[in-house]
Amino acid sequence: MPPVIAGMNLLYDLLKNINNLAFLNQIKFFVFPTADLYRVIKNKENGK
Repeated sequence: MPPVIAGMNLLYDLLKNINNLAFLNQIKFFVFPTADLYRVIKNKENGK
């Protein structure tokens, strides 16, 4: 599946399920690991 179509499907699902708690938990599952990864990268840049 081309990335653009996948992105449009994801956006459609987001709009369709905006009040769906299970979908919000899915978003949380993706966002938090990304935030953790970002923090690890920033810590390496800061020499921690």
